[in-house]
Amino acid sequence: MRLAPFLIAAVLPALSLGAQETLVVKGSQARGVPGRDAKPQSETVNLVRLATLTRVEGGEDGFWIEGGGKTWTFANRTEATGQSFPAGTYRVYPNLGKGKDKASVTVTFVLAPR
Repeated sequence: MRLAPFLIAAVLPALSLGAQETLVVKGSQARGVPGRDAKPQSETVNLVRLATLTRVEGGEDGFWIEGGGKTWTFANRTEATGQSFPAGTYRVYPNLGKGKDKASVTVTFVLAPR
């Protein structure tokens, strides 16, 4: 019986860590006729409050995020990680590197606590 309070104290912090709200958005781009019809595509993510970009997968040649009438351009993952975004609807697109026919990027946002 004496272990019960200890177990509760040990489990509660772990539960609060899992309570972070994360949102993921993916984008891609395929090369068409050079300089004419590249095909960028993106899912849409709706950030209901301030969010921090916490993870980037792909996007080795850079990427950009559009939303709220603004565009953020990043040369690499490190530059983007930790960037804050206000509430709004966003899309993400990877740059196409030289000699590459397609690229993709996946971005993870963590919403600020309520």
